[in-house]
Amino acid sequence: MVIIGHALAVFATPYDQKLLAFGVVCMDCSIETEKTGDNAIVTVAGYIDAHTFEELEDEVQGLLDDECFRIAMELSKVNYISSAGIGVLVNIQANCQGSGGNLVLINPADCLREVFQMFGIWELFTVVPTKADALKVLASGEVPAAPAQPAAPPPPPAGAVPIRPTVPLPPKPPAPPGPPTPSSPLRRPRFE
Repeated sequence: MVIIGHALAVFATPYDQKLLAFGVVCMDCSIETEKTGDNAIVTVAGYIDAHTFEELEDEVQGLLDDECFRIAMELSKVNYISSAGIGVLVNIQANCQGSGGNLVLINPADCLREVFQMFGIWELFTVVPTKADALKVLASGEVPAAPAQPAAPPPPPAGAVPIRPTVPLPPKPPAPPGPPTPSSPLRRPRFE
């Protein structure tokens, strides 16, 4: 995981982290759509960010305009997703389910799983390991139970320093009553 300013970026490979260190960030996104009957499989690769999310949105909007509401999205080759990309996936899911369909995610990359869990949206999506499983889910018309949460991270090694305090902080002292007095630190002394 790499933190850039106030933005959180999760990259799938150390190669991407090296590119970032040198100021080179690849922002390519490739999208391929295969429509079979009432179902569509959208394969996405690369980065889904503020520069590319509209491509994905436009591609899927075309499917929705054609009344294709059962969509499987292959995300195993997505290296990065921003909050804009997450917003697109949540909107696609809402549009599909609102029209009696479903959005099924096929084998999302580990970096996406991590981001979905951080945002607390992992349970919103139906996740399957293969295209064949996705087509079965779409054909059945049923929404299976939410995917199981991945295993919790292992406990820290003995003697490790916690990142955040594990004991509650003491309460803040109450504010002084009334307006500040001349001796209060909130007032500057007058120099004449």
